[in-house]
Amino acid sequence: MDFFIGQRSEAGRAVSLARELGWSSICILSGSGEEAMPSEPGIDIYRGILMEPKKQPELEEMVSRFRKSAEVLAVKGGDIDMNRASIEAGGIDLLVDPFTDYSDGMDYVMARLARRNRVMIGFAFSSLLHSARQKRADIFSGMLSVASLVRKYKTGFALGSFGLTAYDMRAPSEIMSFGRLLGFDDRQIKNAMACTVIRENRERLSSKWVMPGVERE
Repeated sequence: MDFFIGQRSEAGRAVSLARELGWSSICILSGSGEEAMPSEPGIDIYRGILMEPKKQPELEEMVSRFRKSAEVLAVKGGDIDMNRASIEAGGIDLLVDPFTDYSDGMDYVMARLARRNRVMIGFAFSSLLHSARQKRADIFSGMLSVASLVRKYKTGFALGSFGLTAYDMRAPSEIMSFGRLLGFDDRQIKNAMACTVIRENRERLSSKWVMPGVERE
């Protein structure tokens, strides 16, 4: 599964390009989830919410509002206090790019808690694509540090384009290479790209769902 976080006007083009690149599914992360979703034969499209709260009360209000309808509930990381609040909150599926300008954005306590609360750490290729020189080096250094914690504590993670424009989308093989650069092995990368948690969320939103592995006739 790949991810797109750009403007809604670009979403249809991003989905088409993702299908051409070889993806079987894509998650469109938007600000409200109310926009019409693009439609494209040959690729499964997931609806997600990308939240950017400034304070913890705002985060809690947004989780309460969106959790029951979103197939994917994500927070844009970057502020270390909000990273921690997102991991602690419960109900969050994905923390995208927790890396900050002044630290790695996570520590071992947060990595362990993310595993317990089933919060995936999202590594966005577009963050490298849209940076340069020292900024890019700093971002990649943060990614390597967090990836090390993710491996050590077996925290869930996601890899993807997280494109800001349609032309940021990358093929599965390129995202695999990105994962290897971060130190993950192929089994870990393939499991991450399968995004089992997100697929389970879709099942839970179904009226037939009772519990994992059990559905109404």
